[in-house]
Amino acid sequence: MITSDQNLITSSLLLILSLHSLFESCDAKCTPSSCGIIPSISSPFRLSSDPKNCGDPRFELACENNVTSISLHSHRYYVKAINYKDEPTIRVVDASINNDNICSFPTYSLSAYNFAFDKSHYLHKLEPISSRYTPINFISCPNPLRNSSLFTDVSSHCASNSSQHRYAYIKVGHMNVSELPYTCGVDLMAMTSWYNFKDLNNVSLSEIHESLLYGFELSTCLWCYSRLSINWAAGFIILLVLVAGLLCAVVSPPIFTVCGFAAVSLLLFLIMIVLFAILDMIIKVDQSFSMLTAQSLLIIDLLGV
Repeated sequence: MITSDQNLITSSLLLILSLHSLFESCDAKCTPSSCGIIPSISSPFRLSSDPKNCGDPRFELACENNVTSISLHSHRYYVKAINYKDEPTIRVVDASINNDNICSFPTYSLSAYNFAFDKSHYLHKLEPISSRYTPINFISCPNPLRNSSLFTDVSSHCASNSSQHRYAYIKVGHMNVSELPYTCGVDLMAMTSWYNFKDLNNVSLSEIHESLLYGFELSTCLWCYSRLSINWAAGFIILLVLVAGLLCAVVSPPIFTVCGFAAVSLLLFLIMIVLFAILDMIIKVDQSFSMLTAQSLLIIDLLGV
């Protein structure tokens, strides 16, 4: 028959083993990985072959044939650079672009809109850096444009990108709905963080190709990640301690200076977290409205206006 002492010993041993396992996993050192042109891959990024405790699985990268890649919205992108200074950023390039073909363009449309409104964005926590990207609009028209000074003519250089009844053009930079020529539509949108355009009103096809090969930068949004890490568990603990402190202050007024002060401090901390969350949401909404113009172009094309 198992006595209470034996139960206590067994429970203590299980607790010690659990704590040992916990501290062992926390103390485990994560050596940076490498793949191809990326010499250092460390937290928050990780390779699929890295130990489970290293990096964030939401920022998992693949290494195939010594080439680093990441999947964004079910599409493959090559990783060209990772910067760990301040807030980590990653620069990626559409894997469908051919380096040696100036007429090779993305096959998948990806713009800031995808990251602002798509639910999968909240899984990756990657977002374009508004000050470091330029949209690239691929449009097609049933007739040649008479005044195409603001657009780069693709049809005359790339026969494969035009058909008998459609003429292809590219507009680099933000474009208003009013700038879209009548009867023309947006076929695809891309982004670039390349900043060496000489004149956005007169962009050459070689500049466009080089900008696409340079890719675009994404921020890991560590503040969003930290806030998600805290979420319900931390919020419940703070609320529990807050209620306990307030009850302590009511039941035992003499120790209000200890429990009450701690409770009020936690309450202020909780209020700050909520305010930061609201501020972050306002910023997101403001960025989303600034990108509605681009999405409106896609809607116009889908409706066939």
